[in-house]
Amino acid sequence: MDKNIKYTFRRAEPEKYSEQFKKSKEHGIKSSEYSRDISDNIITCDDHAIMLGRIWALFGKPDDPSMYEDFYNYTISAENENGRILYLEVYEHTKPAVSGIDTENSQDLKNAVDQLCELINSTPPADYEWSGVVEEDFPVDVTYAVKDGVSAYTDSFIRKMKGIEDRFGKKYGEVSDEVWNRLEYAYEHDMSYDAVMSLSDADFNELYFSDSLEEEKRLISDAAGIPYETVKDMSYEEFQKFSMELFFNGSSSDN
Repeated sequence: MDKNIKYTFRRAEPEKYSEQFKKSKEHGIKSSEYSRDISDNIITCDDHAIMLGRIWALFGKPDDPSMYEDFYNYTISAENENGRILYLEVYEHTKPAVSGIDTENSQDLKNAVDQLCELINSTPPADYEWSGVVEEDFPVDVTYAVKDGVSAYTDSFIRKMKGIEDRFGKKYGEVSDEVWNRLEYAYEHDMSYDAVMSLSDADFNELYFSDSLEEEKRLISDAAGIPYETVKDMSYEEFQKFSMELFFNGSSSDN
């Protein structure tokens, strides 16, 4: 297939890609599959913000822009100069990517995918702002935004790091995890640096884990079938020791 043949790309109904995929599998048609990352340079959250702006400039916002999971969920029709149409999928795995399946010509498919990636990468990002909660290891309030081609990404963790740096003069990654936990607690509870650093490890752990300690006590007591009163008044360190003994004793009895 001539690589010089150009494709025109339009947003399509999601069913089109799934129908194309299903047809090739159900009827045993020999097919070619091809996928690639849109860009090798998507590393930071700012990079993602710019990539979103490029895709949204070309194909509009996703059907449900409130859902972070749908940011890269697009079906795109690729029509060449001869009127042949392939359906491609824009999605995200580790990075934003494009994939497709073709029952006729693998070179057609590769050309279409490569041209779509080139188009996206060469498109100036649209201005936008999106705020919401993203579930990673823990919920994070994030804002993806682009203004005049520049990313303005931020999130609750970045804002907290900046606040701690401004208040205490310490940067994340430049102090130990133990010190950072103390700075984080002091920042969130309006404590002074000297006050939080003067606490013993036992006293700090009691403070730091106090918000979740009661819930953890109830969960453990219910799971172990013991009265809540048994653990109710335990300190953090006492409860951690008690929980470990329960775990090891239970593991031994299971064996």
